[in-house]
Amino acid sequence: MAHRRFPEGDALSPEQRSALMARIGPKDSKPEMAVRRLLHRLGYRYRLHRRDLPGTPDIVFPSRRKVVFVHGCFWHRHPGCRAASMPKTRPEFWQRKFRDNIERDARKIAQLGEQGWESLVVWSCEIGNTETLMVKLQDFLDRSSSQRHSAESIGAFSPGTTLNTKTTRSPPSSASHQNLRKRYPIRMRKTPIPSTSTTITTTRSQTPRT
Repeated sequence: MAHRRFPEGDALSPEQRSALMARIGPKDSKPEMAVRRLLHRLGYRYRLHRRDLPGTPDIVFPSRRKVVFVHGCFWHRHPGCRAASMPKTRPEFWQRKFRDNIERDARKIAQLGEQGWESLVVWSCEIGNTETLMVKLQDFLDRSSSQRHSAESIGAFSPGTTLNTKTTRSPPSSASHQNLRKRYPIRMRKTPIPSTSTTITTTRSQTPRT
């Protein structure tokens, strides 16, 4: 009996691989459940999988008009993540599929933005660092829309990032110093310089050091 040889690097046949991929559900995944438990512990309440919104967001906050997507690093191609590896078999197929996933995600987030919804992407590799993820979620959910619009106006906002609202002032230039001196001249008081024959004495206070 001849044994069927599968593509190199894959222990499953194409049919078995397809069946396995079909069993992976688009919602209620382990990373999503972890994010939901963390949000509930922080005191936030939300809705799930609103089909009337573009992309069917995983977690929806209607009163804040904000949504959270919990994306797998492999399928949605988390930039710079080790989990976003490229399969060795059928590279053309996978490249096309991953490209379609990235374009669809960007399109859905853009459509949500046009409808007045703000989006945040949580990657599955971020679930392990609870403290960092907690700060990321709180910063996104507690940030007001006015802060978002002001950040967008200066080009400092992008979804999923933490805003730095601190501003720094650059030191004034030499030209500005000269202008200030012209407008507000400083009058120097001339004090007599004691002659060499004058003895200057100082007295020390008797207060003891502590």
